[in-house]
Amino acid sequence: MYHTNVETSERFFPEICTTHTCEDKKTEIRLVKEARLEVCSGGILGMGETWQDRLDMALLLAELKVDSIPLNFLIPIPSTPLEHREKLKPDEIVRIVAIFRYINPTADIRMVAGRSYFENSGEILFRAGANATLTGDMLTTVVNNTKQDREMMANMGYHLKEAKVQEA
Repeated sequence: MYHTNVETSERFFPEICTTHTCEDKKTEIRLVKEARLEVCSGGILGMGETWQDRLDMALLLAELKVDSIPLNFLIPIPSTPLEHREKLKPDEIVRIVAIFRYINPTADIRMVAGRSYFENSGEILFRAGANATLTGDMLTTVVNNTKQDREMMANMGYHLKEAKVQEA
């Protein structure tokens, strides 16, 4: 699997990234798909984009036939360019997850940053359509650990396989 985030909609992309274009990202993803690799691509929501941008991002990922979509919800961090952005409200996040699931029915919708806005490890996000997660420390934030996620899934009624422990 190859990972490269589109980050946001094509329209809003220049507001967030100036080192390359959204077209560059689309070309990269198409080349990876041609090489018959699976693609993991999503982005960060809550950076100042509109609802139309969110919809356009979901549609772009569907058009590119992305296999896995990590959804990060901005956690404003002091001394960063987006430190003053207002956090998305939980009901907005739930709607975003449901929209991405509806538009990308076969993709893994992965919850990453922003689950800390919810109680029960963000269980409602999995009920809204997420079906995967990333755990542990991210670049700038900490998300749930594997034990917390396994407990949440078990509480939701999923039967989990025993965790494999790899020895070094």
